[in-house]
Amino acid sequence: WIIILVALLIFCGIAAYFLLKSDSSSTPAATTDSLEQNVQPGTESIAALLEKNTALSTYYSAVSSLGLADSLDGTTQFTVLAPTNDAFKALPTSSLERLLKVDAKDQLKNIVNYHIIPGVFNAGQLTDGQRLKSITGQEVTVSILDKNIWFIDAKGGKAVVKTADISGTNGTIHTISGVLLPQ
Repeated sequence: WIIILVALLIFCGIAAYFLLKSDSSSTPAATTDSLEQNVQPGTESIAALLEKNTALSTYYSAVSSLGLADSLDGTTQFTVLAPTNDAFKALPTSSLERLLKVDAKDQLKNIVNYHIIPGVFNAGQLTDGQRLKSITGQEVTVSILDKNIWFIDAKGGKAVVKTADISGTNGTIHTISGVLLPQ
């Protein structure tokens, strides 16, 4: 009986996995990581949402240290492609150290701003091949593959959406798996 029970549990687990995986919703899928979601959607500004999500603390620290938090706290609508802390950890150590130097402040600001898109672009509105212009004036390209949303930067680097459509009072946040780099 124990063997039958274990086999039944394994079968149910596999069946549940495939049922959840084959969700036929029209919105491209985004995997969920361990983001702290302790606010109701649409009740906080983008800056407040970034600050409260511990998985985005590195990106928020950069936004804050560059004096950009006030811009993301206002009424202007933005879509923020926020790299997770793991995305920053994946950068080569030499690149991260270079960006943190005082004389690299302009380069860091350019990278942080490259992740901010004027207007609101929810996951269901994004289309394969779509180009979104960041506040730097440079474009990020959308790629949809197997229901996953990818953003491709100016240098060909890619980042997949981990969590889509974190709604704020002044826009939305999509957390991404990589740091996008402008030209």
